[in-house]
Amino acid sequence: MIVSLHKPISNTPYTGTGQLISRGTEVVDPPDHKQFHVARNVTEAFEAWRLVYNVYVHSGFIFPNDDAIHTVPQAINRRSAVFFTKTSGKIDGSLTAMLDGPGGLPLDTVYSHTLDALRQRGRKLSEHGLLAHSSEVAGSQAAECFGDNQDARRRVEGVRSSLIHLMCRTIFYSMAMSCTDVVIGVHPKHTRFYRRAWGFETDGPATTYPLVNHRPVVLMRLDFAEVLARDTVPYAMDYLLNNPIPLQTFTDRCRFEPTEIAQHIGTLGAYLQSLDPQRENCTMRWALRKVS
Repeated sequence: MIVSLHKPISNTPYTGTGQLISRGTEVVDPPDHKQFHVARNVTEAFEAWRLVYNVYVHSGFIFPNDDAIHTVPQAINRRSAVFFTKTSGKIDGSLTAMLDGPGGLPLDTVYSHTLDALRQRGRKLSEHGLLAHSSEVAGSQAAECFGDNQDARRRVEGVRSSLIHLMCRTIFYSMAMSCTDVVIGVHPKHTRFYRRAWGFETDGPATTYPLVNHRPVVLMRLDFAEVLARDTVPYAMDYLLNNPIPLQTFTDRCRFEPTEIAQHIGTLGAYLQSLDPQRENCTMRWALRKVS
């Protein structure tokens, strides 16, 4: 793995706890008692994706399924990395980084023209998705629901900080794997956060996304070279540059090796078959073709 940040560590001033003071009151410190992990095996990846399932069903993004799990075939791949948070031993947040390959990316279902144009330019893409947090509401939605209540504000800051630290891991992983761009699909009203925190820019028109029951989505892209060349780096990216993730974190990740998938073929096979009901059989051979 090669890591090239293309920019020296900035002189942005921090408080003793790591909170930015040059851009107001942006919170970057991880919430108290929260632990951040990378899934080291298929069992841990499934636990993270079960959280995704529970949150997405609760939010109406997907319909219930018998396997109580939600992922995408592109995530079951040795180029993927599944990150999650734990509080008091319980998984309460998750985000998956998926590197581009022969199977494409989940966002190809709605933005294939844009992503293919990037590939033709030689861009190396990574998609970050399957985001979930156990809080019923998060980010700007929580602020709208709870108003100025101090406890509510702490919850909002905790969720936002947890997301930033999960993304520190997915973004640094993408850098370590020599990607040039990260793409994400977000609700149009959340674009401001990703633009201010990381430097993402809108790269496609708003549309609806079949993978989340046709909810609104807009494509955003983070061009590492462009963002790192700016005179002022966005605050979350600046924090990452000052606090890089140890590379050992990524070498320990689950690589979805065939032997490990074989131990879970019952659950995995049934679930993958449910994603593609046109197939009569979901055999071990088909599941292994998803690992590239």
